[in-house]
Amino acid sequence: GSPDCTAAAVVPGSSNVVISVLADPAALDAVRQLIADQDRDQQDKLADKQAKAKEQGKAESQPQTEPIPQPEAEPEPEAEAEVEVEPEPEAEAETAIESEPAPVKPVAPSNPAACVRDSGVALLPGVKFLPIVALAEAIRSGAAIKTLWLPGPDPEPHYRPSAKLAAFVRARDLFCRYPGCDVPAEHCDLDHVVPYPYGPTHPSNLNCKCRTHHLGKTFAEGWQEQQLPDGTVLWTTPAGQRCTTVPGSWLFFPGWDTTTAELPPMAQPPPDPDRLAKMPKRRRTRAADQAARIKAEREHNALQRALETERAKTPEQARRAEQVRYAGLPPPASPQPDYGNDPPPF
Repeated sequence: GSPDCTAAAVVPGSSNVVISVLADPAALDAVRQLIADQDRDQQDKLADKQAKAKEQGKAESQPQTEPIPQPEAEPEPEAEAEVEVEPEPEAEAETAIESEPAPVKPVAPSNPAACVRDSGVALLPGVKFLPIVALAEAIRSGAAIKTLWLPGPDPEPHYRPSAKLAAFVRARDLFCRYPGCDVPAEHCDLDHVVPYPYGPTHPSNLNCKCRTHHLGKTFAEGWQEQQLPDGTVLWTTPAGQRCTTVPGSWLFFPGWDTTTAELPPMAQPPPDPDRLAKMPKRRRTRAADQAARIKAEREHNALQRALETERAKTPEQARRAEQVRYAGLPPPASPQPDYGNDPPPF
């Protein structure tokens, strides 16, 4: 009911855009406490305003009854002095209370449990930290809280992982699992360590890889990969070097146990001598692709400008254009679009 309430302007609704935030239970507990503290502060402010309104109403009603008995008694000057002095401190107190909230509002989060608000971690896609206050505002605006699904021992009977399994693997890895690669998991492929159907669709056999390292591991010779149930990946390069990468969630959520079921020994696919030749290739180079895109955009812009020019013609110009068209004369040549200093695509 207070106009200062931060949740007063919240309009419930839905959107086609979904932004996933990964948060631990400590962050949600801090958000709940922060929301409860904000609600309590708003209720206190509303109660104070209501009390002030009652005091002002009493102060306005008192002067109407007090001036009547004043002319009856002789010691009026002293009584008048006392009556005039009494409301002045009240007015001063009221102005002081009304002026204090303005500078006090930024310092409102001064409660004994302020340290709890900084506990917990919330991450946006691309591994960007989300402040607890922003997370609380998102929940106030209607954000849904869903518990991350934890996989069981049974693998899925198909090649493409389900949405809940993909969400678990991306939340566990957070990055591309190739050594030294920092591509966010949201922009990575889910790769089977042991190719399907020799290896099952299970989190102990899945990890995130960017498209470049996915293609390199799949089609290049000499790369070997082994994944442990906790998500640790052991790499062996064609030169025989060994590297180990761990899930990115170990850094941000050290208390989260990412261990899944241990899979039985799996058979490796037979060697393929034409493995490298089967790597998918581009139909055209990046330069040709960019040139085709620029050409298409320029043609679209030229068409839009021509349509806008036709709409801007005056009735007299439109009538003359119709006369020329009926007379069988060729229409005037349309000016070429001005591209400025931008060179043509090569």
